[in-house]
Amino acid sequence: MVHAKAKQLYIDGNSISSIATAVGRTRTTIYTYKAKDLEKGIDWDELRYQKQTSQTVTEVDEKRFLSTLILNFENTMKNLSSIEEPEKRLNILTKFVSAYWKIKAPAKGDCKGAKANGASEAIYALSQLAVEQNSHAVVEFLSNNHDIVIERVLSSIRS
Repeated sequence: MVHAKAKQLYIDGNSISSIATAVGRTRTTIYTYKAKDLEKGIDWDELRYQKQTSQTVTEVDEKRFLSTLILNFENTMKNLSSIEEPEKRLNILTKFVSAYWKIKAPAKGDCKGAKANGASEAIYALSQLAVEQNSHAVVEFLSNNHDIVIERVLSSIRS
């Protein structure tokens, strides 16, 4: 009962100190409640963020962003077909993915944001390593399968 009240107070925007005072527990206990819920997949910070953010505005902005992103990606793909060197194609795609994650990734405190950053950095590091080591097979693979890689990374972050 106290645990649930503490969670609701946090979601409503109260500080840990004020919650501890309101429910008659220590700050450490409130942090423990929060950590135990996170282990169960209940992220108080995510719930707080969702409550404080207007879903309608966020969804409209995201749809506008995705439309622009898709249009730019399609234009990039048309231009890529004229570039014969896999390294150049991969470099363009790597820059595109990096820019996407810099814009789209959630806040650093968000677990999904951390996953997005990690995925973006891994793709970038892999592509750069392949170019540096003249691993033409890897460069060619990434160049030819970039859309599949991007889709799998996006779908793993969405879930």
